[in-house]
Amino acid sequence: MRLLYTILLTLIAPIAFAWLALRSRRQTGAPDAWRERLGRLPATFERAPIWIHAASLGEAQAAQSLIEALLERDPAQPLLITTFSATARRHCRQRFGKRATVVALPYDLPLFVNRFLRNARPRLAIFVETEIWPNLYRALARRRVPIVIVSGRLSPRAFKRYRRFFGGLVASCLKQTAQIAAQTRADADRFIALGAPAARVSVIGNLKFDTQPPKDAVTRGAALRRELFGERPVWVAGSTREGEESIVLSAFQRVRERVSGCALVIAPRHPERASAVAELAAAADMEAAMRSNLRDGRCDAPVLIVDAVGELMDFYAAADVAFVGGTLVDVGGHNILEPTVLGRPVVTGPHLDNWHDLASEMVSRGGLTVVNETPELAEAVSRLLSDTEARARAGTAARTCVEASRGATKRALRLLENVQNGSA
Repeated sequence: MRLLYTILLTLIAPIAFAWLALRSRRQTGAPDAWRERLGRLPATFERAPIWIHAASLGEAQAAQSLIEALLERDPAQPLLITTFSATARRHCRQRFGKRATVVALPYDLPLFVNRFLRNARPRLAIFVETEIWPNLYRALARRRVPIVIVSGRLSPRAFKRYRRFFGGLVASCLKQTAQIAAQTRADADRFIALGAPAARVSVIGNLKFDTQPPKDAVTRGAALRRELFGERPVWVAGSTREGEESIVLSAFQRVRERVSGCALVIAPRHPERASAVAELAAAADMEAAMRSNLRDGRCDAPVLIVDAVGELMDFYAAADVAFVGGTLVDVGGHNILEPTVLGRPVVTGPHLDNWHDLASEMVSRGGLTVVNETPELAEAVSRLLSDTEARARAGTAARTCVEASRGATKRALRLLENVQNGSA
C-alpha cells in the first residue's frame, strides 16, 4: 500500500509543486519554498532540535502555547517548526522566527524526507492535530525518532475517509507513534479504531483553548476602532469562505435598517479573495473599502474588506459582534476562540464539527448564537448590536466556557517529557 502511495505521489509531483507555488503566490505574494520541499534546510543545528509540525494557519495558532512553553522551559533547546501552507509559515516566522527555525514541510517522497531528516536530526517529532505522512513516519521510525500527535483531532468525516480509502496505510502509521494525545474521548476512540495502540492513546484536550490574546490586543482594537469607525457600531465577519460573504452582505443590508451607521468588516479566510468579496459588495450596491488603502485614514464606507493576514485579532477586539466563518458552508468551522477570548459575543452558522463540544456548551450558556440563513443572521446581529447588556452577557458566558477548558498545554508538556524520558 505504501509503495502504491509513493508511486502515485511521484506521478503527481509536478502538479503538486505547481499547485503549491500558485497557492503560495495567492496567499502571500511570495514564491513557495521549493528547496525546503525537497528536504533542504537553510540552517544546521549544533544540538538535535525538537521538531513541531503545524500544517496550516489554524494548527500554527493552536501550537503557539506549546511552542512558547517549550521555548520557556529550555531556551537553549533548538526548535524546528514546519508548516504546509505559506500563510502558516509566514505567521510562525513573524512570531517565532528569531527563536526557532521555520521551514516548509518536505514533500512526502523517500528521497526528500530522508534528506530532511539527515539535515535536521530531530530528537522528537510533534505533529499538531492530524498530519499523517506515510513515508515521513516510516523514515522517523527507522531513525527511532519518537512521533507524538498532540491535540489530535479526527472528525467523523475524516475517520470514514481514512478507513475507507487508506485504512491499512493509516494503521501502519499510527502504530509507529509513541503517543497520541487526543482532544476528546471521541477523537481518541477513532484513532484506536483506525489502528492506533490503545495503550498509547490518551486525552489531553484542545491546545487552542490555551491560546491567549496578545496583552495589548484590547488596546490595539480600541485604537483601531477609533481610527477607522469612530463611534459607529461594528460587526466583524472573520475567516469567511466562498458562499458566506453573499449571505453576510445580505444580512448586513437588513441590519443597517435597524442599526444606524453600522459598519461591517469582512476578513476572508483567504485574503486573495478580497477582490471577489468587493465585487459581491458592488453587486449588492454597497460601497466597500480595502484595508490596505486605509492605513492612516477613516473608513467612511459601510463595508471594509481586510485583504491581508495578521490583523483579524485586532479587528475582533474592535468589534461589538463577531461572526466566525466556515460555519454557513460545510467546512467544519473556523476559530471561534479568537473573538471569544476577547469577550466578544459570537454568531456562527450550524457547521461546527471542529468545535462541537465547546460550541454546544457555549450555546447552552448563551455565549454563542447559531443561525442557518440570512434572516436569522440579520436578526441575531441586530439584536446584539442594539442591546449592550445582552452583548456583555453573551461575551462573558462564552469566555467562561473557554477558560474552563484550558490546560492542554501543561498536559502535553508532561506527556512529551515522559516520551523523551522513555517512561511513556
